Amino acid sequence: SIEPAHLAAYDTTESLGARLATLGAGQAVRDIPRWVAGELIDTPQSKHSASLTRTLTKADGWIDWTRSSLEIERHVRAMWPWPRAWTTINGTPIQMHETRIATVETREHDPGSVIPSRKRLIVACGEGALELVTVEPAARRAMPASAYLNGLRSPVRRLGDAGAPPPQEPLIVSIDA
Repeated sequence: SIEPAHLAAYDTTESLGARLATLGAGQAVRDIPRWVAGELIDTPQSKHSASLTRTLTKADGWIDWTRSSLEIERHVRAMWPWPRAWTTINGTPIQMHETRIATVETREHDPGSVIPSRKRLIVACGEGALELVTVEPAARRAMPASAYLNGLRSPVRRLGDAGAPPPQEPLIVSIDA
């Protein structure tokens, strides 16, 4: 048997995919000769335990600030490198490249509102808060969130205020028997 791939706290779709490709290639090299020799027997997957997923779209990267900071942090990593997690500031799209859970008080802040913090961009979530570490504003290069804040003419008060995509079909659907 092969060693299982463990999801690391920093993994993105890209980094996990690369590790799984390496594991899969090793497994194939090991098992294809056994398959050809008739030593392995295929076992069909049960239709009742199978699931399907639709193709990701850019809209799937939209950040729903009512979700918990843990869910959003994972969403940002899952959407890297495509379609990338994104939200809006004053109706203008901005992508999230890297985030981390922030340990700040959020009781007085609605989801999506920016929590005042010196040189840090911290956003209240449905539960907890998230610090934006690296962002990419529309038509600009990726940059530290602190540099983005320094370049703004007016303070950011709320994220996801406008520009949300229309509701999407569920990403994972069950297979009818």
